[in-house]
Amino acid sequence: MSDLPRFDDVRGAGPFGDPAFWGVALAAAIASVVVGGWSFPANNNVFHLPIVAGLVEAPEFAGDPFVRSLRHFASGVWMVAAGSARLIDPKISFLVLHVASRVLAMVGFLACADELGVRSTRQRAVAAALLSVTFLLRGTSFAGEGGLFVDYFSHSEIGNGLFLLMVRAILRGSLGAAVATIGIAIFVNAFFGVWMAFVLGVTVAAEAVGGRWTTRGSLGGLGAGVAVAAVFVAPVAANILANPDFGRPIDFDHAEFLAYYYPYHFLFGEVPAGQKLGLALVTVAMLCGLAALADPRRRRMGAVVVAATALYALGIVAPSLTHAPLVLDLHLLRAGTLIHELAALLVVLVAVRRWFDTDRARRAVVAPALIVALAVPRGGPAAQVGAAMVIAILCLDRLLADPVWHRRLDGFVGDRDRLLRGGAIVVAVALTGVGFVRTEAKLRVSRAWTAEWTRVSAWAREATPVGSVFQVPVVRLTDPDPRVAAEKEALAGATVFETISRRSLWVDFKRGAAVMWSPSLHAVWRRRVDEVAALDGTAARIDHARRHDISHVIEIAPAGCRGDFAFRTERLCVTRVDRSRPSLPSPGGAP
Repeated sequence: MSDLPRFDDVRGAGPFGDPAFWGVALAAAIASVVVGGWSFPANNNVFHLPIVAGLVEAPEFAGDPFVRSLRHFASGVWMVAAGSARLIDPKISFLVLHVASRVLAMVGFLACADELGVRSTRQRAVAAALLSVTFLLRGTSFAGEGGLFVDYFSHSEIGNGLFLLMVRAILRGSLGAAVATIGIAIFVNAFFGVWMAFVLGVTVAAEAVGGRWTTRGSLGGLGAGVAVAAVFVAPVAANILANPDFGRPIDFDHAEFLAYYYPYHFLFGEVPAGQKLGLALVTVAMLCGLAALADPRRRRMGAVVVAATALYALGIVAPSLTHAPLVLDLHLLRAGTLIHELAALLVVLVAVRRWFDTDRARRAVVAPALIVALAVPRGGPAAQVGAAMVIAILCLDRLLADPVWHRRLDGFVGDRDRLLRGGAIVVAVALTGVGFVRTEAKLRVSRAWTAEWTRVSAWAREATPVGSVFQVPVVRLTDPDPRVAAEKEALAGATVFETISRRSLWVDFKRGAAVMWSPSLHAVWRRRVDEVAALDGTAARIDHARRHDISHVIEIAPAGCRGDFAFRTERLCVTRVDRSRPSLPSPGGAP
């Protein structure tokens, strides 16, 4: 351990001056976007599009509690991008940001790999290829659903690359750089920055106990890092402090709200068993990769691994200790993304080292087997199987230290070296192709729904008066009933509605996330959701709309719209509410 640098004993500039490094990172980022697909708009873009479209301050949304709440959406990315749709089409800006976010992630991975011995262009290319296809980084993390390489742009995923750059700073002993990176992460996503601060704190504590960090030796670098961090943290802190709901007591149980809205980011007890198994296998794979890491920095990387695992463990127990929004809204189960990233880094490092190993058994069996396992597509139980395969292969790699096992495997390889390596590449490419086809099939469904909602939204803007209010079906995000699966798919396309139509929705389930930054919305959101969810049939929905000055009701009809409607697409039916007709008495006689 004598060559392990102390904190702020930074040596050399690393790979950033090498054009080939950047070329590999860019190529890998683009490959990962192609393999994983691209969708716009999608999922959480429902919170981003109104901001970039400048709807937050638009007079037609003066009475829209959801859109107005977005002024307190405290991410510096959207604070900077607010109103940008006037200058550039969001479809273009989001794609550019998506690719840039992925480039940052690849730069982080390859920079960490450089610190751990993967330095030639050929080694980086193999590592980058594996990172761009591995199930460990595809979609969302197990048992927490934190974003990894997802198919749409969201600011939270920028944190993935920033976390890896912080890990590199830790490996190099640069405390100032690590703190600066945390500040940038807080600017992007405050809770991601808190996760990173926890990991750094645990690592520094381990270094201090081991005598490899001193306050005197780190003051200069730390001071510069704090100064940089402060510049990025300040605007986000100002936004949070300006929120009138900040610090005010709430009149509802926040844990109960999260359980009703979407528990999988917050409440471990609500997570399906298959997801828990998946994260357990990924964690074991991470530990096996760490054990196989032959590098003097393994102890420091071990501290990072322990910290990331401990952070997730805190997420498991936190709801049992407190229901305080300030704690629960840290989304600690989403910190499983850090475990996935570390697992991918460490397992890919082993695969690359074995691929270029002079030992024939490791080169012709362990490396090809790892390549195949890493290329298993995500979906169903396949990723859990892939993680189990990785663990078994890394255990085999350990067994090769035994001369008996080594002789047996070496004898099996014989003159099959090229065949085994070439076959592994063919199988990995085929598996990647299967994943690509599945992803495209899924995205075609979502694009079709988005196209229909785009037509409805454009009609609403042209054919309805300013101030018109629309109602869509209410379906819980976690509703397991297969009969509402089509409605959930359809409602995902409603992401575009406010931005294109410039008309309000009376209530929508997905938009209830606004309660996390504007708790005062909880009462009206929950009341409206419960009211609409209880309505049975078109007549009841129209009568409810009449009583609440809702001008139009949108219904989803997978089999097609039948009857007369103000507007229709293949599967969306828009009814204009005749407010001149008398309303039926509401339940309980309330107006």
